Amino acid sequence: MRTPQTPRTPRTPRTPRTARITNTRNIWQTIYEGLMQCGASHADALAAAERITARYNTGEWTHPDTIELPEYWYHCLHVSKENPLLWCIFPDPTAMIADRPRQTRPAKYIRLMLEKSGAYSDDATVQAMVEYALGGADDNILHIIDEPTPDQIEAIYTNHREHPSLQYGYGVHTSCMSYPAEHYNSPYHPVRVYAGREGGNGIGIVYSADEHGKTYARAIYNTETRQYPRCYHTARPGSSETEARDAWIAALERAGFEQSSRALEGCYLRIDEDGDRIIAPYIDGCYQDVDDDGQIGDCGIYCCNHTNGHSDHRVDRIACPHCGDYFDADDGAYMPDGTEYCCYGCANADGWRCCARCNEDYYSENEGLTTEDGHDYCCEDCARRAGYVQCNECRSWIDADNMDILARDAIFCCERCAERSGFTPCDDCGVYTAASDLEEREDGAYCPDCIDDQPDQPDLPDLPDLPGIDAATTTEVTV
Repeated sequence: MRTPQTPRTPRTPRTPRTARITNTRNIWQTIYEGLMQCGASHADALAAAERITARYNTGEWTHPDTIELPEYWYHCLHVSKENPLLWCIFPDPTAMIADRPRQTRPAKYIRLMLEKSGAYSDDATVQAMVEYALGGADDNILHIIDEPTPDQIEAIYTNHREHPSLQYGYGVHTSCMSYPAEHYNSPYHPVRVYAGREGGNGIGIVYSADEHGKTYARAIYNTETRQYPRCYHTARPGSSETEARDAWIAALERAGFEQSSRALEGCYLRIDEDGDRIIAPYIDGCYQDVDDDGQIGDCGIYCCNHTNGHSDHRVDRIACPHCGDYFDADDGAYMPDGTEYCCYGCANADGWRCCARCNEDYYSENEGLTTEDGHDYCCEDCARRAGYVQCNECRSWIDADNMDILARDAIFCCERCAERSGFTPCDDCGVYTAASDLEEREDGAYCPDCIDDQPDQPDLPDLPDLPGIDAATTTEVTV
């Protein structure tokens, strides 16, 4: 009878370091460079890299989805062909060259990797990761709800499959909005406002669940366009996360869905105020503003890019008197007659520009200047204060920090402008210098700063004219 062991003192969980081979090139490069650094011959390293790469690439070897560490690059972890419940590794680089993999139990390997990484490695964690790594594939059956209720939205978000490999930034949770309701500062789960609005939200949800009823993939979408901003997916144990997510996205495409960062434009949140803010989830996509009616767009008084369950209340935003869009009070401009303060879009539509430096009143598009990279400035002083300089030749304005050419006592935007102005690069430092300031030597032309570093040329005596040769009729021949 075995003597019961003293329970281990739990250590603080810490996310393990991972190194996952993601493509054939990485496999080949890792093996070849690793063996060469271990002293293997070029032929042995090349043969091993080609052999193992081919096995992964053809599917002869299957890579389990589990923790790995970069210092054990030579393991080349794969599922045993003789027993799918066992894994195989190369214990050292010599075994890799000799092509002699060794079988190991998944629990033993996972525990070793967790302990080497300093992560939490109790029996429950190890067992969960083993079950994850030995599972099968999902069926990707889509459940589509065009008009979900708040209860349905919350259940789909929170009743999700956990990810036991500890590789996600949210621990076992799949996203910042998948926590239970008590995690947030709002009085109820913030995703509930995606539904329940009088008149409709225009937002649906599509998801897939496993045999236990756990959501493993989901996406909200615009019911009018069938576009979704982002999908969230957690692979079944043993499946490749990338491959499983791609398969689910393919199922979405077959059902007529497509991804777009602008998907939720024009959709609505249910407006529930909580103090000077509204209850709101983190909205995926490039449109995260919400107006007074709850419509999602790029100009609204509420900004919904927080994960605490509330929006920002932009008290310093005002509505444009021309178009009605909200904008930051510091970002507007007075119209040319000085009577109305409006957004940039309305001012630009009337042919006026705002200085990118001083933010003064708009000026006519026929005045001011525009730099090579497209910034508008009302005057040369503003452009210079912003770090721009003017080319002496073509008079264009260029960013001084991104100039490709350096000239002495002059400014040029390109080599062509410098050469047209009579400047030539020094053959030592490369700085363009006026041709009259360069000193010619047999091996090149040098600027005043570099000439002192060049070896002195010996003074050669003048050679006498050879008899019978007329210097005036001598033809020089370049060899």
